[in-house]
Amino acid sequence: MRRIYQLHFTSWPDKGTPQYAYPLLAFRRKLLSLEPLRRGPLVVHCSAGIGRTGTFIAIDILTNEAATEGHVDVFSCVNQLRTQRMNMVQTLDQYVYIYQALIEARQETAVSCSQLKQTFDELCREEKLAEQFKQLNVLTSQSDQVTCAAREPSNVGKNRDPDIVPSL
Repeated sequence: MRRIYQLHFTSWPDKGTPQYAYPLLAFRRKLLSLEPLRRGPLVVHCSAGIGRTGTFIAIDILTNEAATEGHVDVFSCVNQLRTQRMNMVQTLDQYVYIYQALIEARQETAVSCSQLKQTFDELCREEKLAEQFKQLNVLTSQSDQVTCAAREPSNVGKNRDPDIVPSL
């Protein structure tokens, strides 16, 4: 008897990237928490099997590499993937997203609910909350670029509030 899991990450547009890396990293953690993967292969596939697939595989490989070796080589990883299937990591945005995901993965801010109060107390004692908050600006700096269509002259009149605009 063999158990097969199918997980579906639904908020990743074709030829694009999710707005933030955290949901994809949480998805990866969920995937890795299932059964030990040595019982069978992990199959990753998007609609064409190149852009999003290659990006996810690169993030997985490089996150493991960062944890075990302390360094990563994104270019070599993507180049190696492309020797096995053309156009793995299809767009520049996906290539940039690999870097953003790796930066966020190294932040390790995920905390279990049972440890939340203890972690919060430690961060307050060590005055690290302000430091973490500053990191948010680095991780979310691209969000203004995402709202560019809402700020176009033809769309300005459609916005109820100029400070609150749609993300696409």
